[in-house]
Amino acid sequence: MAAQETPVPSPFRDLLSSKVTRFVLWGTVLIALVGIGFAIAALAIDKNVKDAFTILQYIFGSLLPLWGTWIGTILAYYYSKENFESANKSVQQLVDKVTSEKKLQSVKAKDVMISRSKLVCQVMSSGEDLSKFKLKEDCLDFTTTNKIKRVLILDEHDLALYAIHRDLISFFIASETLAGHDIAGATLKDMLEKGSDDTKQIMKNSVKFIGQDANLLEAKNLMLQYKTCQDVFITNNGNPSEPVLGWITNVTVSENSIV
Repeated sequence: MAAQETPVPSPFRDLLSSKVTRFVLWGTVLIALVGIGFAIAALAIDKNVKDAFTILQYIFGSLLPLWGTWIGTILAYYYSKENFESANKSVQQLVDKVTSEKKLQSVKAKDVMISRSKLVCQVMSSGEDLSKFKLKEDCLDFTTTNKIKRVLILDEHDLALYAIHRDLISFFIASETLAGHDIAGATLKDMLEKGSDDTKQIMKNSVKFIGQDANLLEAKNLMLQYKTCQDVFITNNGNPSEPVLGWITNVTVSENSIV
């Protein structure tokens, strides 16, 4: 979709509308004062004068509707322009959102997923738990060495268990250090048990699943539903108990949302 052109501001048009508005307003006040003064003067000379009021009646009866039309038109333009532009921007955002969602709906997740063979992950075998993974050596150093931003943990049968972001690990380490706790040898199990409620919630809801026939909109909706989830794994039928076929991240969704 072509980019929406941004309206070019017109200082001259704004200045002109402001000047005309002021001219009409002050002109109306001035003529009204002159007319009132003329009527008072006429009455002072002859209290039976009626022609002055007749003339004023015709003058104001002819000019006031015209001035009212001018003022209404100018004020409508001058003060509603920003509202119009704001409404236009809102409509454009809505159109972009609808168009973006239609595009995501047309993209099969399996066509843009990172396949299992390309996943850089840690493996947790049966009988093991998160205490296997030390925060420094197996997480931070692991992500640095492989130039990745999260630690994916699968079991020996390729079942997805966790997707723990490097930033979350760093935050936990910083919090524990500031609290005066010894983090030497700390593991992901310590993080799950001793972390804040938010940290525990993020870890427990770090991964969701969709089937191989699902589209990217379904992946996005899962991420929206579970705010702490930024990783969706693809299995044959979308069941967590099935081997992982591929991986969709929030970055994958964002890149494919562009229209």
